[in-house]
Amino acid sequence: MTKTFEEELDYFIERELSLDEKLSFGGRDVLIKFFSGWHSDEEYQLLLRDRDTLKQGNDNLFKDHLKLVKENEELKSQLEHQPLPEVPECVGEYIEECKKNKYALNLALDLMAKEYTSRKTELSTWIMSNQEQFAKAYFDKYTVQKPKQFYLKNKLTTSYLVLEKATGYYSHFSKSNAESVYGEHYQSKFTQEEIDSMQAGSYEKIEVEE
Repeated sequence: MTKTFEEELDYFIERELSLDEKLSFGGRDVLIKFFSGWHSDEEYQLLLRDRDTLKQGNDNLFKDHLKLVKENEELKSQLEHQPLPEVPECVGEYIEECKKNKYALNLALDLMAKEYTSRKTELSTWIMSNQEQFAKAYFDKYTVQKPKQFYLKNKLTTSYLVLEKATGYYSHFSKSNAESVYGEHYQSKFTQEEIDSMQAGSYEKIEVEE
């Protein structure tokens, strides 16, 4: 059976130290202070076991940390290689306006939800139909969609409608590429919004190839 601390101490005092040695240590109180870190075999084994358990716990925490760092780097790499969300020009302008006013995402969406309820504009319709894409664009970078453009070809004469920008008058040219032939003062490509504002029922829309 393992002896207690007091038994070990008494044995040391009675058997190991001479009278002169006892006096030189200053008595029992000094010896108690000297042996203050003493542990029995059972306590020592428990301490060793606790130390090993703590070490194992620290090792596991370090491994988990390394795993999280690796997963974070992989996720970051995946996000960097994902294409940026693409939004219409009006949506991009709305995002920048909201950020300028320091609106939170939920407020930006709430405003569009109210607008969509009262009147379905191009802006509110797109955002309500693409809320996830809008959220990604709101928190990250995004690209702006270039609106589709069309040539307008007269169905009877096969000539192309061209706008003279300085005067606002329309003319007809035999070729669609008026800008490249006559310069930037002429416009032969029109967006759908521009076409909707015109009486273009007698014209065939030909999408401009990028």
